[in-house]
Amino acid sequence: AQNNLINTICVLIGFSTHGITFYIYLLASSTFRKNVQEMFLRSRRIAPSRNVDLVQITITKPDQRETVRIH
Repeated sequence: AQNNLINTICVLIGFSTHGITFYIYLLASSTFRKNVQEMFLRSRRIAPSRNVDLVQITITKPDQRETVRIH
């Protein structure tokens, strides 16, 4: 029983060491807090490409390609 208790205490110390460093980083890093806040509060969507020429490439033979502009 003593070995099990000592093992549990050592594991808790190990986990708390990593946890404390994470929370210190969380408190110290304003950029990290801002990014986490934006991740949860905003739903960002990928904007479509603008001012970009879209093309369709058709490969009829491995050595020949035909490029057609999409309007």
